[in-house]
Amino acid sequence: MSIFRIARYLPFALAAVISTLPATAEERGPEVQVLEAYVAPTKPKQTSADVYARFVNVETTDRLVGADSPACERVELVAGDGTQLRFEEFGFQEDVETGFREGARHLRLVGLKHPLEHGQSFGVTLHFEDDGPLELNVTVQ
Repeated sequence: MSIFRIARYLPFALAAVISTLPATAEERGPEVQVLEAYVAPTKPKQTSADVYARFVNVETTDRLVGADSPACERVELVAGDGTQLRFEEFGFQEDVETGFREGARHLRLVGLKHPLEHGQSFGVTLHFEDDGPLELNVTVQ
């Protein structure tokens, strides 16, 4: 194959490769590693549960703007004393380990659709202002 033929088809080959890459950070979510995300099992008539998670290798300074999960009607951000907070009060700082901890800020699943049993897992999607969604795989333990 001649160099001219290669040069002729090179733009099409590059376009095909580039089209498979994520277009923006909003499609990828924030650059952060989730070490653990967990919730305790619930009793049969329990309607809410608290979710905890640990984030490391943070490479963003984005703020949380919302969260949702198919396991419940809504997700709230709450303080350690149980009072509801605005989602924007949680944000990442570069190179700072953070998370949702017992006795501190954490997520609360409200309006559980079914009891959470030991060993199950489900998703919680965190929505960030600039970086887009971050999926948590929450384990019941």
